[in-house]
Amino acid sequence: MAFNGTWKMTSSEGVAAFSKSIGTPDEEIAKNMEFGNPDADNIEELNVTADSVTLKVSIGGKVFREATVPIGKESEEVAMDLRPAKHTVTIDGNTITRIQKGAGYEATIKRTVEGDVMTVVMTGPGGAVGTRNTRESRASEPVTKQTLLFIRIHVHNK
Repeated sequence: MAFNGTWKMTSSEGVAAFSKSIGTPDEEIAKNMEFGNPDADNIEELNVTADSVTLKVSIGGKVFREATVPIGKESEEVAMDLRPAKHTVTIDGNTITRIQKGAGYEATIKRTVEGDVMTVVMTGPGGAVGTRNTRESRASEPVTKQTLLFIRIHVHNK
């Protein structure tokens, strides 16, 4: 499937405004600013099967969040801001749409793949929009400074 793979964030805009619109506390937004920072080595691993979508988000080599939700059925799952929410995921062509309903809000998160680029558009109450642009990551791509630092620390700590 075109969705399956590892996606590295290349740019981000409006993520804090979107987070605020769904009621994420300011302290959590400030604490997790790296979620919207492409220089923080943001990676999304996406795996879509006939029954479910699994998303694993890592920042700087450390897992930030991982969740699996069924396709076409509402399920209870913790959202990215660690609050409980109900999620319904559908797939139409090259777009995965997730409707997220939490305490006092409803948001739509759409992941659209065009070639090796995936655009994530998050729309919250009041029309607040956050966008994350990612590119499919391949083994042949150059290694980043963050990756080298992570490897150096990991090897040194063994």
